[in-house]
Amino acid sequence: MLAESMWQQGTVLPKGWINNNGDLMLPSGALIVAPLLRWFPNGFSLHAFTGVFSAITLLWSLVGLLRALRIQSSLRIFVATMVASGFSLVFAQMVFAQTTYFWWSAGFFVGATLICNYRISDVASKMRWATIGALSVLVFVISFANPGRVLLMMVAPLYGFDWILRRAKNSNSAFDSGWRRWATAIGANDRLTVIGIGLAFALALLIYETLKFAGVTQAAYGAANLYWGGWPSVWKHAVTFFQGWFYYLGATGLADSAPSMFGWASCVLRYSFAIALSGVAVIEVASFRKHDDILRRGMVVAFLAGLVPVLIIFLLFEPLAVDVTSERYFTVPIYIVVVLFACRLRAVPQNCERPLAYALAICGVALVGISAQRFLPMSTFGTAEFWQLKQTSQERLAELLKREGLTWGYATWWNAGATTVLADASVRVTPVELAGNGISRFGYMVLKDWYRPDRWEGVTFLALSRDQASAQRLQMLRLMLGAPVRTVDSPEYRVLVYDRNIAQDFSCGNEISLDRALVRGARAPRLLSAELVAVDGDSYPRLLRVHMRNDADVPIAGTGRYPMSVGTQLLDAEGNVVSADWNHTLLSCSLLPGAEVTMNIMLPAASAGDWRIRVDLVQEQIAWLGDWGVPPLSLPLAVGAKALDTSIRR
Repeated sequence: MLAESMWQQGTVLPKGWINNNGDLMLPSGALIVAPLLRWFPNGFSLHAFTGVFSAITLLWSLVGLLRALRIQSSLRIFVATMVASGFSLVFAQMVFAQTTYFWWSAGFFVGATLICNYRISDVASKMRWATIGALSVLVFVISFANPGRVLLMMVAPLYGFDWILRRAKNSNSAFDSGWRRWATAIGANDRLTVIGIGLAFALALLIYETLKFAGVTQAAYGAANLYWGGWPSVWKHAVTFFQGWFYYLGATGLADSAPSMFGWASCVLRYSFAIALSGVAVIEVASFRKHDDILRRGMVVAFLAGLVPVLIIFLLFEPLAVDVTSERYFTVPIYIVVVLFACRLRAVPQNCERPLAYALAICGVALVGISAQRFLPMSTFGTAEFWQLKQTSQERLAELLKREGLTWGYATWWNAGATTVLADASVRVTPVELAGNGISRFGYMVLKDWYRPDRWEGVTFLALSRDQASAQRLQMLRLMLGAPVRTVDSPEYRVLVYDRNIAQDFSCGNEISLDRALVRGARAPRLLSAELVAVDGDSYPRLLRVHMRNDADVPIAGTGRYPMSVGTQLLDAEGNVVSADWNHTLLSCSLLPGAEVTMNIMLPAASAGDWRIRVDLVQEQIAWLGDWGVPPLSLPLAVGAKALDTSIRR
């Protein structure tokens, strides 16, 4: 969809896009897809070509680095096979499906190869300047995508690698004193460090911040808005890291394998690789000073430069350590461990090289088989239909929508994008969020224009997976959107069809971003009324309907760096706070000064008893407006008991 906007607007930075945590997704597969849209539809075939091209680029860059590190060909082929296998399904999804982590890894491989050629090879002066130029372009282009993240995940490892090679090259020369010694230590007197890495990164950062300040690029911030979570969270994050590390490297249980001898062999092999790679990381760091190979020592420093800063942030701050998918932040260090793994195998005695080559060939074939069994939608191993590829659920949804003549609608993120591509753009599915307020526009990596009510006139649909189509949610959607004109059911989906564009019920035409904090003591938005509405099947009224007005002198919105939310706290009967952040729901519509809006919010479950809920407005990362003197609303909530008065108005 980003490529489509690039093609339609004729620019690599299309207007109206809300990026994810500041990621401009440049470079990305969109840059390959966009120019090809002149001849091909924005469908599966084009994206498959782009994916294969990108994967080949990653493997080519890795093999190039291994060759520069003087790794023999059999090892290069095996390591490339190991990386292409994806370690684990979640690893493959995070790296190969998220272009940011993909290109940062490829950027490190190519950059480290250029540094090797510059520091180790005896090349002519013109070629050395060409190397500096190539490294500068590489660092600039990839850093421009998101300088903050690229600094930690690519630039710092490249600098650490170059620093070790430069020190080794200059080890026989005497250091000057004073500022010259300090400049030598950080590399300020070196052309490659200053021009190829430092100045290129600084230029990318300057342009990136200028475009953001000028409003050319916009972003919604979630994981990038870090905050201290307290010492108990540090232990929780550490557990998440260590458990996720092995799972990310493929150490998954038999539940993720076929229930057969093949499944057992797959499990054992994947555990062996995960343990071997983790052991290599520990051994290489512990024996750092004993390495005679300067390239290997440089890789260890690159590993530490990419791991330690990110790990410190990961442990200390929220909200990075969510689950196993959070291990994607360590993708580059993991790839460096793979390179160090090859360096260790390279050191085998000469009489063991042939047996090692045979063993690697056998393991490589096993990895390919395991990858096919885990990643492709095949039947259970050992059945007659094993080699007959099954359709994915999104393919079946695309066929269902085309068969029913439905061409424009909404679904959650993965179903929306995949279904649109698999339908070769003949069905347009826009991503939405199914959250506390029932349905709202999706906040990340979307084009604001998608949600304009006048973008489409006529029949639209809302596609829900079976687990999303609970009785409570369906009734809440009926309260919010009205009754659908018809319902289309399949074993996996329930599709609600409406006779109008339902975007008008959860979006607006004047979308803005709230990127600045409101001023304490100034005029502020306020809640005017709140009521609880019963939903069939619940033990208490879970639908909270609030009406608010923006009395501030500036527009407010649920998008931007500091978005506005309706926050709900759960209190006991005596007024003591039981849950300070029971529910946060972003504004579904931006509000100009003086404008009003009504929001429907689905509350979380609560145990039986008499409670109270305090409803307030929150500017995320800034303050609850109740703490600034803007009066919140308070409602009684009876769970599993006699209903109490459930509304209050001011």
